[in-house]
Amino acid sequence: MPLRLDLFPPDRAAVRLILDDGSKAVIGRDIDSDVRVDHPSVSRSHARLESVGGSWTLIDLASKNGSFVDGKRTSEPSPLEEHAQLRFGDVHADAKVIDQDEVTQLRLHAARRRKTVAEHSIALHQIAANSLIQRALDSMVELVEADRGFVLLPGPGGLRVSAYRGVDPDDTGNVLFCGSLTQVNRAIALKTPLVLNSVASVPLATRSQSFSGGNIASLLVWPLVHGGEVLAAIYVDHVSSPRSIDELDLELLGAFTEQATLCLGAERRRAALEGLSGRAATAAGR
Repeated sequence: MPLRLDLFPPDRAAVRLILDDGSKAVIGRDIDSDVRVDHPSVSRSHARLESVGGSWTLIDLASKNGSFVDGKRTSEPSPLEEHAQLRFGDVHADAKVIDQDEVTQLRLHAARRRKTVAEHSIALHQIAANSLIQRALDSMVELVEADRGFVLLPGPGGLRVSAYRGVDPDDTGNVLFCGSLTQVNRAIALKTPLVLNSVASVPLATRSQSFSGGNIASLLVWPLVHGGEVLAAIYVDHVSSPRSIDELDLELLGAFTEQATLCLGAERRRAALEGLSGRAATAAGR
């Protein structure tokens, strides 16, 4: 039967793969590996997963940092249970035997999500400027099935919350950012998306956390960069559900955030032009 393999490299998006029944897959850091895991703790050819007679076996390929099955280091071929926790160096993985119906459902779900992304991207061009930031956040929360989200705008006084979802204002009507400010600042400084999956997002936790996130299972910070300037940073996380953020999430959001950035950039240019026109008209009337 097919094997669903979810890999959780520290400080990176999770990777989900479906290995076909009867197949073999070498896991390693080498670019030609069947399952490439680009992490320094993983050897170039670290381990091999192979299916024989409907059962899956893990074989360590004399890796430096070891291969582990359900917490135990293995040096001999190790048959896997229907659901097993694996580790390659410092990279944890969740391996589960699934049937063909579940494979079909996973692929249909991915196709539906791609269609949803396209619809959200088109909708950004059809809404009023004053609703653009909130709509971008709502779409991103929905696309990654997040529990809460914020849009943070950089300014002279630091970051301020411009839009939010999944949190309640305080008694004064203000909303305080309650995510990971350290990771937001890091993403803004790098001007690149940042993903963190904590141990809480990895099933049957027997491993070390990739970050200290309190009750945060996973988070994503996506700076919207236009002309080298960070216009805004969209932050979403999972706190009530142990869901990880994976490479499919990043693939889907790439096109959407590009459209959101273009829309925000166009709105900023329009506002700047209106400001110039207003000042020119004032000067002419003096």
